Amino acid sequence: MQLTKKQRLLAGPHVDTMLDELERSDTPAERVKVLVLEILQSQLAELIREEHGLPEGGAVIRPLPETRVCDVIDSRSAGHLKGWLFRHLSADVHTQDVRDSSLSELATIVITARDQPLGAVL
Repeated sequence: MQLTKKQRLLAGPHVDTMLDELERSDTPAERVKVLVLEILQSQLAELIREEHGLPEGGAVIRPLPETRVCDVIDSRSAGHLKGWLFRHLSADVHTQDVRDSSLSELATIVITARDQPLGAVL
């Protein structure tokens, strides 16, 4: 059975475990940044794999924190990532921020957005 793009994104290595840890209220702030960055790296790797037709279980893709999203995936895939961030991290961010930011910058944007009420796009 072929997984849908949404299922593949959530199936990234240990993403569900990282999401659970992120939701705990006792997670220290410095760990939150690390978790969000790791989640973004995992999700971007899945989108790269999908966009370039790379096989599951092939070479490990690990985007660097300084990798700009628009340098490795197209606008449509960046839109998928934006939607995923909204659904799974409750982070309402601008599509342009997703496309034009490095993963490290995007992690900071996501953390800030998570502290805002939904619909209060930064």
